[in-house]
Amino acid sequence: MWLIATTLAHDRVFALHRVINPELGKLHDRYPKLVAVSDCRNPVHHKWLDWLGFAFEGIVPFGPWGLPFKQYTRMVSCADPQSAS
Repeated sequence: MWLIATTLAHDRVFALHRVINPELGKLHDRYPKLVAVSDCRNPVHHKWLDWLGFAFEGIVPFGPWGLPFKQYTRMVSCADPQSAS
């Protein structure tokens, strides 16, 4: 799943959050661990991932040029009610 955001999304962050949270729940129904990578030069995206409950894991090389990207994960446990179907 890919999310492309623009400055327009920034203005409607609460509306976008209402849409994305249920979709993350659906993904967690199938995958307990979600991973996201974000270019280190994109602080707005980093704040967005933090707000969505992703945890910063570290810097990783990414893409054909091995540019530095921040890696984030979001986990749910089997006992988490959110992951129950």
